[in-house]
Amino acid sequence: MSLIHKVESAYLQLLRILFLIFATVAIGFAVLLGVQYMARHNAKPEPVNEKIVLSAASYKVHADSEAPRPSQEKGIEKDALFEQFSNMIVKVGKSAVPDFSVNREAVRNIYDQLLHDPKLGRDFIEQTNKVLPQIAARPEVTARLQRDVGGEFDAILGHLRNEYKEQGANIGDKKAAAESEATELRASATQGLYGAGSLFVAFVGLILLVVLLKIERNLRSAKVVASV
Repeated sequence: MSLIHKVESAYLQLLRILFLIFATVAIGFAVLLGVQYMARHNAKPEPVNEKIVLSAASYKVHADSEAPRPSQEKGIEKDALFEQFSNMIVKVGKSAVPDFSVNREAVRNIYDQLLHDPKLGRDFIEQTNKVLPQIAARPEVTARLQRDVGGEFDAILGHLRNEYKEQGANIGDKKAAAESEATELRASATQGLYGAGSLFVAFVGLILLVVLLKIERNLRSAKVVASV
């Protein structure tokens, strides 16, 4: 065998080894991307705790001029929850001012506004029935109720409304972010699938080249033997 044939054979052998290495890497990445696709193509949003919890400790005493007063609307559906709400207001008022009394129609207006607010509703009223008395029991709040029971009650209720809506908005943002992340994962899974397909095609092509090189090498060897 001439020197040129030996060098050519060595180069073909080296090329075959390189093709095998590239083919192994290609099939490895194809399998990895395929596994990622299986894990991501049905990605679901991360669960978000949708429970809103009002806290009595979150209420801060404001100056009289800063006390928010919620607007009132007429009309109400009388039910057991309304009776609890009304009784809670009376109890809170009498705890600060013994001769306190309420205009039941005004309480109905407030209740109706809370009940039919799409961002509040019955859950907010139920929590308010529990949390507002806790706030009113704080000494600094009791003192303000004694000075202006109506104004301080409006301030507390306004704060609870804002806190509840803010928590609801935060939950909505978290759900939107979780859904967006899941959508991105599903999109990346599709791209990964395309990548896996491309690598698999590359793998098949490299294996075919290795086979062709092997055939070409065998033919050369047969010719050399025949020439001898």
